[in-house]
Amino acid sequence: MADISEGLKKELLEKNMVFGLADLSPIFFINGRVYYCSQSTNPDTYKKSMKIQEGPRIEVLERLSNLRLKNEYLSFQDRFISQQLKDENYNARGSVSEQSKKLIMFAVKEVFPYLRRDSSKLDNFFDGRGQNNDSGNDCNTQSKEDDKFYKEIKKSIESKLQDLQQDTRIDMRSKESNLDKILFGGIISESLVSDSLLNRVMNGANFAFYQGKVFVLMDVRERENISIGGKKYSFSPTEYYLTDIKQIYASEVVRMLSIDALENKLRGSSEYERLKKQKSDLDDILKKVSFEEEDFGFIRREDNSVDVYVTVPEHVLKSPHDSYLYHFNSHKVALTLCNYEGNIQICNSPHALSAASGPFYPSGGRNLCMGSYSTNYFSEMAKGKAIAKYLLDARNVVLHGYTGNGRPHRYLNSEYFSSHRISAADVQRKGLEITNANYIHGGKQYG
Repeated sequence: MADISEGLKKELLEKNMVFGLADLSPIFFINGRVYYCSQSTNPDTYKKSMKIQEGPRIEVLERLSNLRLKNEYLSFQDRFISQQLKDENYNARGSVSEQSKKLIMFAVKEVFPYLRRDSSKLDNFFDGRGQNNDSGNDCNTQSKEDDKFYKEIKKSIESKLQDLQQDTRIDMRSKESNLDKILFGGIISESLVSDSLLNRVMNGANFAFYQGKVFVLMDVRERENISIGGKKYSFSPTEYYLTDIKQIYASEVVRMLSIDALENKLRGSSEYERLKKQKSDLDDILKKVSFEEEDFGFIRREDNSVDVYVTVPEHVLKSPHDSYLYHFNSHKVALTLCNYEGNIQICNSPHALSAASGPFYPSGGRNLCMGSYSTNYFSEMAKGKAIAKYLLDARNVVLHGYTGNGRPHRYLNSEYFSSHRISAADVQRKGLEITNANYIHGGKQYG
């Protein structure tokens, strides 16, 4: 899963006023307030020579920085919610077997998008088709359904929320120098209560950013490095650099935004509403024995396998042998999907779901002859897309596959199909299409 927070972290660090100030001047954080050098300081000069200027409280700078990033924060939360929800799969209500449910879900989400004439993807599928539009569904019923769905969502993200609860704080006490404490009576200077996130990250200590490094300020009685507000402080180095604190701070902002998104903004998000509608539609579809949209669909079988099909329209083929026209009825060509040890597989090659007649069907049989057709592309594309291609190619064999140099099950002539003869006048009158008209003198060989 891609880390969508990296862009936000970069923006945050560029627009954060505290870190912007730290890049320009040594700054000190004491009792929740920022102090900075009012003029540039020579790094070789002793720290006591610094001219210190009192600045605003840390939380004020943080709030101003957050205002700068309001749009970026909202955008991140939307994308974070979408990322958390987009791969969620929810059990449908009803008594449909788990095997059938998985196969139907696969067909609807992974195969059907490639069978639509407008090539629209799943989001456009759930636009109301197959929904129950009964006006008897009152608001109270809808509210209960929404509450139930929300509880399902909350349950699915509980582990994520638990992972997000652990914040990051710098253990400043572990960096304290025992020698400084013995010689100078110094102890870590603790900040007064502050709402600052940075202050919390620094575990409530008073601290400084100086020359790209992080120092904890020690309360001392003598031999101070700096005096601020009438109090003496010495600098005790830590193992952290300013860049470390920036990354920790940015990660904490992302963590807090993520928690807020899941706890307070999940229910009203566009992805939540989309998924709720999708689940409602899927619940209905998954319980169906059959479903059809446009010219494709599925039929659930008693053995828990599923036939995914495309419809072959009523059509006319022209024989390259005797130049007669032959009329064939509409029928469905299917692939049977089964769930074998958790893997979705094709367990029956292209076949007609009902009695069908044509050059590529054996007499009285339903299995479609596709000759030396290769399915090597299954190793190169997504399974759902490959299955859709297989179905469309099977339909193309029926409609366009009969050419002058084809080798079908039965030749297209009066010996086999005399009852299917049709006149050109009837073809025109009925508005039928001669589907192999442009393929008679060439094209692929099937049979």
